[in-house]
Amino acid sequence: MKTAVQKQKTILLFANTTWYLYNFRLQLAMDLRERGYHVVLASPHDEYVQRIMQDGFQWVGFEISRRGMNPWKELSSIFFITKAYRQLKPDLVCHFTLKSVLYGSIGARLSGIPAVMNAITGLGYLYSHQSFSTLLQRWILLQVSRYALRHPNSVTIFQNESDRREFTDTGVLAEDLTEVIPGSGVNLDLFQTEHIPEHLEGEKRTRVVMVSRMLWDKGIGEIIEAVRLLQAGGSPIRITLAGAVDEGNPRSVRAAELRGWQEEGLIEWLGFVEDVPGLLQQSDLVILPSKYREGVPRSLIEAAAAGKPIITTDVPGCTDIVQDGYNGVIVPAGDAKALAAAIKYLVADPLLRKQMGDAGRFIVRRDFSVESVNSRLIRSMEKLLK
Repeated sequence: MKTAVQKQKTILLFANTTWYLYNFRLQLAMDLRERGYHVVLASPHDEYVQRIMQDGFQWVGFEISRRGMNPWKELSSIFFITKAYRQLKPDLVCHFTLKSVLYGSIGARLSGIPAVMNAITGLGYLYSHQSFSTLLQRWILLQVSRYALRHPNSVTIFQNESDRREFTDTGVLAEDLTEVIPGSGVNLDLFQTEHIPEHLEGEKRTRVVMVSRMLWDKGIGEIIEAVRLLQAGGSPIRITLAGAVDEGNPRSVRAAELRGWQEEGLIEWLGFVEDVPGLLQQSDLVILPSKYREGVPRSLIEAAAAGKPIITTDVPGCTDIVQDGYNGVIVPAGDAKALAAAIKYLVADPLLRKQMGDAGRFIVRRDFSVESVNSRLIRSMEKLLK
């Protein structure tokens, strides 16, 4: 008597950049493959496609603009996604980042995909400002979400409780169809706590680093003001900004401004940095003075994994990784004087920096490791697949 051969189930992971999939979700794809699933990665084409394919994954090109507002192009993207889902017939789709979540969820409902996981990694610009335009766009987002996120066999993942409440308290989602899983997980083995100072010849300054896109919302203006205060007070610091400008974002700092501050001796701007673990190992202190809400900032999780003390602001997401006085210092958002005082405080106490760095490493090992995050995501996926 012949026994039926069980079909290998297909899981599709979709994000708005291949860079995101490669840097934040490749280990998840590997873990799913090790559990016997066929994994397909979908995203717009960029230079990371080749790296994903070299790791043996099937990749499918999805055209979706990060901030496009042309209604015909946006509808065309949803049509393309729907058509691709009908052809690929995945058993479960997992969408990352807000726009991919919305368009992918609509496509999944229209094409009859049996299971959907949506991972909202942050609410972004729409929830950072209170202008009439952003309030209107936020209202539209919630109305679209009422249809898109209500697939009958789905779960929506948020990175912090505050973001979840934006959808549950407004009636967009029932709480039992949501889950909070912090961050995307980091590989602790990549981050060494041994400090390797990169002092220039004859230089004894403490190196303070921020790893982020160069946006005003990340507190760039407050950093510049704080540096001026610290330099006027004679504090021995060296401020390094690592991250690219974001030309498609209306809140991006211009490259000319960054170069001007560098020429003035206020900061060192590195642009995009591939080797973040190496940069952190050469740093003494990490800052992220965000002015508005975050998901759970990857840069702060990585800083804690590297055993670095952190200075950040009292906004949702940042306070999910930093405990004031334990593994860092929390200051009011938009307060350059408080930021300068916190930097001066930690620069003056190397022993306290070491204690806070060790505490941060412990927090990441307990709550934010890639093993912990991925096991929770896979557990939720398998619940949907059953």
